Amino acid sequence: MLRTFTCALAGGALAVSLAACSAGGGSQNGCSQPPLQQYPVPQLVAPTSGSTNVPDAIGTIQISTTLNVIVGTITLNSSSGTVNVAKATLDPHQPNPNTFLWDLSIPTLKAATTYTVTQSIQYPSGCLGPIVTQTHNIGTFTTQ
Repeated sequence: MLRTFTCALAGGALAVSLAACSAGGGSQNGCSQPPLQQYPVPQLVAPTSGSTNVPDAIGTIQISTTLNVIVGTITLNSSSGTVNVAKATLDPHQPNPNTFLWDLSIPTLKAATTYTVTQSIQYPSGCLGPIVTQTHNIGTFTTQ
Protein backbone atom coordinates (compact mmCIF):
# COMPACT_ATOMS: atom_id res chain seq x y z
CA MET A 1 0.00 0.00 0.00
CA LEU A 2 2.83 2.40 0.88
CA ARG A 3 4.56 1.50 -2.38
CA THR A 4 1.39 2.32 -4.42
CA PHE A 5 0.96 5.66 -2.64
CA THR A 6 4.64 6.60 -3.27
CA CYS A 7 4.34 5.70 -6.99
CA ALA A 8 1.13 7.74 -7.29
CA LEU A 9 2.78 10.71 -5.55
CA ALA A 10 5.83 10.49 -7.85
CA GLY A 11 3.59 10.22 -10.92
CA GLY A 12 1.62 13.29 -9.84
CA ALA A 13 4.80 15.30 -9.32
CA LEU A 14 6.00 14.28 -12.80
CA ALA A 15 2.68 15.33 -14.38
CA VAL A 16 2.79 18.73 -12.66
CA SER A 17 6.37 19.41 -13.77
CA LEU A 18 5.60 18.38 -17.37
CA ALA A 19 2.56 20.65 -17.42
CA ALA A 20 4.67 23.54 -16.16
CA CYS A 21 7.23 22.98 -18.94
CA SER A 22 4.60 22.98 -21.69
CA ALA A 23 2.54 25.93 -20.42
CA GLY A 24 2.52 28.95 -22.73
CA GLY A 25 3.52 31.39 -20.03
CA GLY A 26 5.96 33.28 -22.23
CA SER A 27 9.21 32.01 -20.81
CA GLN A 28 10.93 28.69 -20.73
CA ASN A 29 14.04 27.53 -18.95
CA GLY A 30 17.07 28.11 -21.15
CA CYS A 31 15.03 30.05 -23.73
CA SER A 32 16.18 33.45 -24.94
CA GLN A 33 14.97 35.83 -27.64
CA PRO A 34 17.20 35.57 -30.71
CA PRO A 35 18.69 38.87 -31.89
CA LEU A 36 16.49 40.78 -34.33
CA GLN A 37 17.62 41.13 -37.93
CA GLN A 38 18.66 44.72 -38.54
CA TYR A 39 17.78 46.33 -41.88
CA PRO A 40 19.00 49.70 -43.18
CA VAL A 41 16.32 52.35 -42.70
CA PRO A 42 14.94 53.74 -46.01
CA GLN A 43 15.32 57.45 -46.75
CA LEU A 44 12.57 59.83 -47.84
CA VAL A 45 13.62 61.29 -51.22
CA ALA A 46 10.58 63.16 -52.56
CA PRO A 47 9.28 65.20 -51.01
CA THR A 48 12.47 65.74 -49.03
CA SER A 49 12.20 65.36 -45.28
CA GLY A 50 11.06 68.60 -43.68
CA SER A 51 9.33 69.89 -46.83
CA THR A 52 6.36 72.22 -46.44
CA ASN A 53 3.58 73.23 -48.84
CA VAL A 54 3.50 69.75 -50.38
CA PRO A 55 0.37 69.34 -52.55
CA ASP A 56 -2.26 67.24 -50.77
CA ALA A 57 -2.92 65.39 -54.06
CA ILE A 58 0.77 64.58 -54.67
CA GLY A 59 -0.21 60.94 -55.39
CA THR A 60 3.28 59.50 -55.01
CA ILE A 61 6.17 59.80 -52.59
CA GLN A 62 9.63 58.34 -53.16
CA ILE A 63 11.92 56.49 -50.80
CA SER A 64 15.38 55.07 -51.30
CA THR A 65 16.60 51.73 -49.95
CA THR A 66 19.91 49.90 -50.08
CA LEU A 67 18.07 46.59 -50.49
CA ASN A 68 16.19 45.49 -53.60
CA VAL A 69 13.04 45.03 -51.48
CA ILE A 70 11.10 47.17 -49.06
CA VAL A 71 11.20 45.39 -45.73
CA GLY A 72 8.13 45.81 -43.52
CA THR A 73 5.28 48.25 -43.97
CA ILE A 74 5.54 51.92 -44.94
CA THR A 75 2.85 54.23 -43.54
CA LEU A 76 2.13 57.94 -43.27
CA ASN A 77 1.16 59.00 -39.78
CA SER A 78 -0.45 62.27 -38.72
CA SER A 79 -2.42 63.56 -35.77
CA SER A 80 -5.59 62.64 -37.68
CA GLY A 81 -4.62 59.01 -38.27
CA THR A 82 -2.57 56.60 -40.35
CA VAL A 83 -2.54 56.33 -44.14
CA ASN A 84 -1.32 53.04 -45.56
CA VAL A 85 0.78 53.20 -48.69
CA ALA A 86 -1.19 51.48 -51.44
CA LYS A 87 1.53 50.27 -53.78
CA ALA A 88 5.32 50.45 -54.09
CA THR A 89 7.10 50.02 -57.40
CA LEU A 90 10.68 50.54 -58.50
CA ASP A 91 11.05 53.89 -60.22
CA PRO A 92 11.97 53.46 -63.91
CA HIS A 93 14.89 55.90 -63.45
CA GLN A 94 17.43 54.64 -60.93
CA PRO A 95 19.89 57.54 -60.44
CA ASN A 96 22.30 55.70 -58.12
CA PRO A 97 23.60 52.17 -58.77
CA ASN A 98 24.08 51.59 -55.01
CA THR A 99 20.48 52.27 -53.98
CA PHE A 100 16.95 51.51 -55.14
CA LEU A 101 14.45 54.30 -55.73
CA TRP A 102 10.80 53.39 -55.01
CA ASP A 103 7.58 55.15 -56.00
CA LEU A 104 4.88 54.72 -53.34
CA SER A 105 1.29 55.49 -54.32
CA ILE A 106 -0.67 57.39 -51.69
CA PRO A 107 -4.25 58.74 -51.58
CA THR A 108 -5.12 62.41 -51.40
CA LEU A 109 -3.93 63.75 -48.05
CA LYS A 110 -5.45 66.29 -45.68
CA ALA A 111 -4.45 69.90 -46.25
CA ALA A 112 -2.21 71.71 -43.74
CA THR A 113 -1.20 68.44 -42.06
CA THR A 114 2.23 67.17 -41.05
CA TYR A 115 2.90 63.55 -42.00
CA THR A 116 5.62 61.29 -40.66
CA VAL A 117 6.69 58.48 -42.97
CA THR A 118 7.49 55.34 -40.96
CA GLN A 119 8.71 51.82 -41.57
CA SER A 120 7.36 49.08 -39.28
CA ILE A 121 8.85 45.61 -39.20
CA GLN A 122 7.25 42.76 -37.24
CA TYR A 123 9.28 39.82 -36.01
CA PRO A 124 7.94 36.57 -34.59
CA SER A 125 8.94 36.26 -30.99
CA GLY A 126 11.01 33.59 -29.39
CA CYS A 127 10.09 31.77 -26.21
CA LEU A 128 6.32 32.00 -26.80
CA GLY A 129 6.40 35.76 -26.20
CA PRO A 130 4.54 38.52 -28.06
CA ILE A 131 5.38 39.69 -31.58
CA VAL A 132 8.18 42.27 -31.63
CA THR A 133 7.63 45.41 -33.74
CA GLN A 134 10.36 47.87 -34.70
CA THR A 135 9.31 51.26 -36.06
CA HIS A 136 11.67 53.73 -37.75
CA ASN A 137 10.94 57.30 -38.80
CA ILE A 138 11.94 57.86 -42.43
CA GLY A 139 11.06 61.56 -42.70
CA THR A 140 8.33 64.18 -42.40
CA PHE A 141 6.55 66.67 -44.65
CA THR A 142 3.63 69.09 -44.37
CA THR A 143 0.85 69.56 -46.93
CA GLN A 144 -0.27 73.01 -48.09
